[in-house]
Amino acid sequence: EHPDAYRNYGILLRDNGDHDKAAVLLFKCIQLDPDNPENYIQRARARHEANQFKENEAELNKALDLFPENGDLHHELARTLFKLSRTFEGLPHAEFAAKQDPDNYHKHVTLGVHHNAMGVLDKAAASYKKAQAVAPGALPVVDWNLSLVHLGMGELGRGWDLHRARFLDTNTTTLCREFEKPEWDGEPLTGKSILLWPDQGLGDALRSGTIIPDLLESGASVLIELPPKIREAFAFSFPEIEIRPTAFDSATIMAQTHDYDFHCSLTDLAKFYRRSHADFEKAKFPAFSFDAKTAREFLHRLNGDKEKPIVGISWRSKNLAEYRARYYLSVPEISPILEFDDVIYVNLQYLSIEREREYLAQKRKFNFHHFDDVDLFDDIHAAAALTACCDLVISANTSVADIAGSYGIPCWRFGPPEAIIMLGKDYIPWSPLTTHFPVAEEEPAIAVVPRLKEALKTWLETFSPEERNERLGL
Repeated sequence: EHPDAYRNYGILLRDNGDHDKAAVLLFKCIQLDPDNPENYIQRARARHEANQFKENEAELNKALDLFPENGDLHHELARTLFKLSRTFEGLPHAEFAAKQDPDNYHKHVTLGVHHNAMGVLDKAAASYKKAQAVAPGALPVVDWNLSLVHLGMGELGRGWDLHRARFLDTNTTTLCREFEKPEWDGEPLTGKSILLWPDQGLGDALRSGTIIPDLLESGASVLIELPPKIREAFAFSFPEIEIRPTAFDSATIMAQTHDYDFHCSLTDLAKFYRRSHADFEKAKFPAFSFDAKTAREFLHRLNGDKEKPIVGISWRSKNLAEYRARYYLSVPEISPILEFDDVIYVNLQYLSIEREREYLAQKRKFNFHHFDDVDLFDDIHAAAALTACCDLVISANTSVADIAGSYGIPCWRFGPPEAIIMLGKDYIPWSPLTTHFPVAEEEPAIAVVPRLKEALKTWLETFSPEERNERLGL
């Protein structure tokens, strides 16, 4: 019956990764000693690590009823609400915590992250600088977040220069590989070879892949390691480069090949070739090429109609974690966009389930098309050809929108205004034919549907298939 024993054991378990069991022990600690706010704080941290955000929110609100002036509890609630993508609710708690404890750099970072998500970039930068001022040493997490602030402000050079801090942040999910050969620092590459490797997801690889034409102009021999799903897409678009399977030791993250002069992550190419918006404006667009023959075959299967508007749709990611799912739509929510009779709708949603497709097919009956023989998730080359059939793609903030953008297909992308995509503009510099429909922090994703439907109605009034047919060589 010693609460300290339960608390200490719970903290040890949490630090060892056994978060669920830690939360149970810390709950027992609270039963034994309900007047100690530290017990509630430690349980909240265990819940947070276990991704039990809804449970955490309820328990923290009860704890704050007991200890309304406790800054640590306010801080934990702010972190939880941020993970639930309710940053506008978490902001007052983050402000309270940082004001009460001005020498705690963690709380300044949390406040900065909230301001960043709300788009108040000057306040975000100020919070990060306060964190740096009171921290006991270097803070990669601050440099990483400051890079996003600078990118969000359109200060691309400063942003990309700090961007490598993502590899040093202990909470990062970015893959940081090890190499025997040196990392490229921008020196001349004529007569040299360079290995590129993806450090993030598919959308990031596609966006960064648009810089490859610039790299090829340097006279370098380019090799690139890629996962299977995008190898054919890159090989078709860039026949000059050598495509390889990803090869590194899973334990040490050390590369298993060394037959090149330098290496560089795909993301870090922007540090050398996209330091200003002018660099985007003069870049080759589109950088990727689709298989026009396959695209024409897909068009033929859409009843061969070359005059009707064709709209591809995608409504969610496969990652339905709370903080991401709130920016996606369900099929009933997106279905009002499919209410125009003269439009051919094409399913571009990867890993869609039969019940979703049946709902939309019943909604549209004769003009909703799904291609069973196209793997939209694991065959990006085929997915790009199908996307190229569309006059317009309407997509959530996922790789579907990145495919459309990278291949030069007009796209309406809905989701949060992410710094790494928007780069300080009200359009997306990576893909000039993509229009961003922002979902504000304080509104549900479904609020964007009437705006999309009205925009589609206006777009249809002046529709012409000329651009699509020219793209397909018709």
